[in-house]
Amino acid sequence: MALLLQMFYAFLTCIGFSILFNVRGKIMFFAALGGALGTLAYGMSHFLGSGEVVANFFAALAISLFSEVMARVRKVPVTVLLIPGLIPFVPGGGIYFTMLHFIAGDTQNFLSNLVQTVSIAGALAFGTIILSSIVRMYYNVRNIPNRRAS
Repeated sequence: MALLLQMFYAFLTCIGFSILFNVRGKIMFFAALGGALGTLAYGMSHFLGSGEVVANFFAALAISLFSEVMARVRKVPVTVLLIPGLIPFVPGGGIYFTMLHFIAGDTQNFLSNLVQTVSIAGALAFGTIILSSIVRMYYNVRNIPNRRAS
């Protein structure tokens, strides 16, 4: 039940940021649905025992896959669906606490939060890049004409 509530909140968050980013119509729904599916992947990954960074990586993979598919179905750029879907996973709290510890002079907690925050951001970027590269390679290979030896 808690995971469904998190998915609902992620959906609402993505709706809000879709409005902010001027995404309109049915595309807003699909962008928000991508964020909810990412939350599902994140929650299932945690349930299976993954850490925070790995769970964010799988969430980014799920959002990227959904965005790539829906962008082709709805004929819109992938980033229109991808960016609002990734917003709930941006480590804003981690950035805040990293800077708080830095200003307070707490070096140990600063470095710990810095590594965690950068790792999460890197996992989101890496998951997005990996799936985008796989899709691009698929379409490049699919468009190569068959050459038969004479």
